[in-house]
Amino acid sequence: MDVSLPRMLGVLASTLAVLLAVVVLRAEAARLHYATAQLERRVEALVQELREKDLELARLRNPALIRARIEELRLGENRGAESSARLGTSRP
Repeated sequence: MDVSLPRMLGVLASTLAVLLAVVVLRAEAARLHYATAQLERRVEALVQELREKDLELARLRNPALIRARIEELRLGENRGAESSARLGTSRP
């Protein structure tokens, strides 16, 4: 079983090429895993922000809160008119 020098160099070169391809593919896989993890974190943050906005919107749509806010604004207008009357100024 005599192995010639060119044949041995060919086997070594092909083995080296395969090992280099494995290293390159592993580095690319690691980079893609990192990018995927970053995107997943971004998605989670956006989903959380969406949930917060939905809760805020639901709170703002609550009829009881809307009525209370209207009453608060009406009372504020009445107070402003009363203070203007006391000061002798008129509101436009």
